[in-house]
Amino acid sequence: MAANGVVRRFAGKARSYRGKDRLRYFRASKRPMSDDTLIFDVNLEDFDAKVIEASRQRPILVDLWAEWCPPCLALAPVLDKVIAHHAGAVALAKVEVDEGDNMKLAGQHQVRGFPTILLFQDGAVQGRFSSAQTFQFVLDFISRHARL
Repeated sequence: MAANGVVRRFAGKARSYRGKDRLRYFRASKRPMSDDTLIFDVNLEDFDAKVIEASRQRPILVDLWAEWCPPCLALAPVLDKVIAHHAGAVALAKVEVDEGDNMKLAGQHQVRGFPTILLFQDGAVQGRFSSAQTFQFVLDFISRHARL
């Protein structure tokens, strides 16, 4: 990853993004490095089906984030890397809290700051953390709270 930037891969080629280009990366609804079934956007209307029910099959990390939040932008590539590391054993649902009624999800789960990551398994929250964290921290969090 470039200093203060984000690396995005297209057909095996890495490109660094900074400033306004960095925000465009996070606004993109499709994330080229991942399978849509492993990293996906979710909203209030489809949260139960895409997260609660799906967590009965495998653990799902839910990233409650906002595009105006620098720690959210810093954590996003770390989460992408963690999902790739687990090779399909864990999925990532991205909730942009400022879109539509998504802030209601933050209220339902008593989120006090962003980013907040919730780990769902068997239809329930198994653990949570807030703020930007390292790759190793997230790996340890998953190993403590999920059955893989």
